Amino acid sequence: MTRILLVHPGAIGDTLVALPVLDALKRRYHQAHLCMIGHPGLLELLPGRSAVDEMRSIDGRDFTELLAGVESLSDACRTFYRRFDLAIVWVDDHDGRIRQSLQSLDISRVTVQSPELRKLGKESAAERLKGTLSELEGVEFGVGPSLRMTESDKAEGAAWLVRHGISPDASQVVAVHPGSGSPSKCWPAERYAEVITRLLGDEIQIVLIGGPADREVIARVEQHLGRQVSRLAGAELSTVAAVLSQCHAFFGNDSGVMHVASALGLPAVAIFGSSDPKVWAIGTSVIPVRGDNPVQTILDTVRQALSRPVRTLLTPPSLC
Repeated sequence: MTRILLVHPGAIGDTLVALPVLDALKRRYHQAHLCMIGHPGLLELLPGRSAVDEMRSIDGRDFTELLAGVESLSDACRTFYRRFDLAIVWVDDHDGRIRQSLQSLDISRVTVQSPELRKLGKESAAERLKGTLSELEGVEFGVGPSLRMTESDKAEGAAWLVRHGISPDASQVVAVHPGSGSPSKCWPAERYAEVITRLLGDEIQIVLIGGPADREVIARVEQHLGRQVSRLAGAELSTVAAVLSQCHAFFGNDSGVMHVASALGLPAVAIFGSSDPKVWAIGTSVIPVRGDNPVQTILDTVRQALSRPVRTLLTPPSLC
């Protein structure tokens, strides 16, 4: 069995768009064991639900000691790294220290290269990540969700909806996330409130999703609504994914939560402002729209998403 180590220092969304690449790696190396060092917010979500079999935090000693050089590695870290046959590190390594350290630990194949996700261009983030790996030349992206919830997860999501007065069997449910890691990506709260109000008028159920950084924007949306709707706030990402798995569509900004919805294969209407959908709208379940569109256009797009079949071939969609 090939043991693969992959280091991805990116944010939650940056990491989730890599999942199709990890699926391709697992197909290339049959029965491989894949360990990722990455964002701590994904430690509970990815193992057992994706191509990731094991995960450690990018903030942990494994990576910080590696950055300091092989002479700084503890015995425990040396033992950890020597488990692997292939190491892939998606970072800049200007002085070659990371590559040299990994090679000195008897890892037979080492790739250290930045995928340049922030660079302007037409290639999607997933294609850029794949392009760093000669092993994947000629290997196609697969069909199907790259985040696969367990039956227990689905039951947890359904139970959450029921506790909040929503039956996933009897209602159309739209998850709405008006926040983002960057204010420049956020559509105005009053416009979210208008779309939500009109969806509620269609008897469509709403789940308003907010993380710790989204409290102000959630409060503004509810202020413009003049009423409360079911709110999933401050939950672990695994819980967010469980609830999303029982919804019928997603509506929100380009964000980590949007990428969770996309990875699940959920039809996801994503508003793109400062970010480029050619790079970040990964998968045909994503329906990218411009934030300068009229509210009616975006509302119609959400309504259409509710009747859209889930398709997850990795093809960047056109921008509405």
